Amino acid sequence: MVGECPVKTFKLILQMTFYGKTEDNTRAKGIGVFIHPKFTDFIKEIKCYSNRVIALQVQLSDYNYLCVVQVYERISGYSDEIVEEMYEDVRR
Repeated sequence: MVGECPVKTFKLILQMTFYGKTEDNTRAKGIGVFIHPKFTDFIKEIKCYSNRVIALQVQLSDYNYLCVVQVYERISGYSDEIVEEMYEDVRR
């Protein structure tokens, strides 16, 4: 698996592994995904664009890939500038 995330991993009781990025190396204000071990071979890339946007490239077959983008952002209560920065991260 190739990725640009400073990958934080921890195992759960269900044996899933967390991959993601948090703000200031805490377990708060971040983004991530849980991957079951039987699916890790299908994840070809994990890329964190910020602590709120993460993308995974999943290999479905020899020539077919799926890009999954996960965004966590509450836009109410934030300035227009901060909201626009989040949308720029998604556009990347």
